[in-house]
Amino acid sequence: MAANMDIIDPVTVGVVFGSALTISRVYIPTVIINQLRLHDFHMLEVFLTASASSALIMLGFEKMGIAKRSVRSKSSLHWFSDYDGNIVGGAILGIGMSLTGACPGTVLPQLVQGVKSARATTIGALLGGTVYAKFGKSLTSSSHLSKDTNAVHTQPLTISSKFNISLNSALISFEALLIAFTAVSVLYFPGKAFVLLPTVAGGLLIAAAQTVSIYLTSSPLGVSAAYEQIGSYICWAIGWNNVPQPSSPPKSILFALGMLVGSAVSGQLLPPLTNSGMVPVTNLQALLGGFSLIFGARMAGGCTSGHGLSGLSAMSYSSLITTTAMFGSGIFTQWLLK
Repeated sequence: MAANMDIIDPVTVGVVFGSALTISRVYIPTVIINQLRLHDFHMLEVFLTASASSALIMLGFEKMGIAKRSVRSKSSLHWFSDYDGNIVGGAILGIGMSLTGACPGTVLPQLVQGVKSARATTIGALLGGTVYAKFGKSLTSSSHLSKDTNAVHTQPLTISSKFNISLNSALISFEALLIAFTAVSVLYFPGKAFVLLPTVAGGLLIAAAQTVSIYLTSSPLGVSAAYEQIGSYICWAIGWNNVPQPSSPPKSILFALGMLVGSAVSGQLLPPLTNSGMVPVTNLQALLGGFSLIFGARMAGGCTSGHGLSGLSAMSYSSLITTTAMFGSGIFTQWLLK
């Protein structure tokens, strides 16, 4: 029975999350690209609402003894900082977002919903996962070994510990900041394109998926590991046997399959999208961007969902750095492309 639940639970979480991304319309390439151009704030409003809600959900589950907050570890290349893997990986991920109009999670609804660039993005993402599975782990380290002190830290650094404030103070500040930004965005910079429901409601749908994920699997949302797991299987298939096999059952892949199912089912309930107003994404852009999405996400130790949604909500300092690098790089890349 337990073995069956190890399969059913991640699929169920994926169904809920895939449905939430599809219904909120945050998966549409134009929505993501126009957010990075600072023209349309639909994505920001959904993202901030989901993050603020997820932080309360995580704290509530921790207080009830159901699941501890999953604070994200740092990723180190040991080039210029203990967090240089988060910085460089986040920047590469942001470039991929800007090129494709996707993030590792939204690639899957794009594929199901027939977005033209989605196939090329998916191929690039699988290539990125395969290359990272083979070569990437030799670049990064999450052992928490400090170059300066050679001391091993027992716990990943949180925002509250970094700035020497209490968890309650950090959480209150986090909630107040996100609510204020969301309110200003909704009042003065509302999302304009492809809106099916209010952006705050879309964020609450994603937060509901976070609730289901923590309750059923004791783990927060995160997608990019699925591409690395598939990449490991591809490595084995072509004879690179020195790559570790994913755990059995491969929960991240099952989660991704659930997302495909959830998007397919929920998409049938929605009015079809038109190409009017869509920002074009070429196949070359999508292929290169898809590779950047996954290679960057795995280098940083998480993606838009893993760091930006779950990691920030758990008050992870590494997630703050990664998310800043991700969106900063994405905005700068769009500025260069224009």
